[in-house]
Amino acid sequence: MLGISVHGQKLLIDPTAFAIRDGGKTGGCFLDNGSTLSYLITSAFKALIQFLEMYFMRFPRLVKNTSPTKANFDLCYEWKPPLGFKDLPTLTFHFENAHLDSKPQDAFITFQVDQNVVLCLGFFKDKVRSLIGSFRQVNYRFIHDLKGAKNS
Repeated sequence: MLGISVHGQKLLIDPTAFAIRDGGKTGGCFLDNGSTLSYLITSAFKALIQFLEMYFMRFPRLVKNTSPTKANFDLCYEWKPPLGFKDLPTLTFHFENAHLDSKPQDAFITFQVDQNVVLCLGFFKDKVRSLIGSFRQVNYRFIHDLKGAKNS
């Protein structure tokens, strides 16, 4: 991965944050359809959270909330009508020869809590590497050319 954009604006993330380090033991970004959830290396995760907090300031009806599950999502808001997924930004993951757009309904998770709906960013931070899980790969087709060592 080379970078991340939110709502068309590239986040200020040091490109080396996604570099493979320690002979492949750390760093890099994996597309893993065996994992449902997604993880971002800590520096990229913090940049994403900062941007989204500023983005959501334009919606005064959104009230920051704590994670409604034991999963401990870092960014959650009480989600009140008339807001809908159309009001949320698209996340784009930039790779060397491709871009993966994560539509709002694929990047955010909603939970019913009593009479309220809580919206959470569906990513977690990781100290070791980034991993794009199956929820973020919905409606995409990945082609791997193992002989040519290419992905598309």
